[in-house]
Amino acid sequence: MQSRRPSAREPWHSLCGRAAAGDGAHRERAAQREYAVYWERSTALSAAVGAYAHGGQREP
Repeated sequence: MQSRRPSAREPWHSLCGRAAAGDGAHRERAAQREYAVYWERSTALSAAVGAYAHGGQREP
């Protein structure tokens, strides 16, 4: 994956500038995304463990 500089048309480069100045909103959004990924993985993992515990049969 190639990283590229944001163009002036893209609005998020201004968000990055504000974040460097101490805006914490981007950190909050990043934390929410990380938690969503964690939740997805843990849910999938528990489903897989449940399927294994039930002999490969998922509960209806």
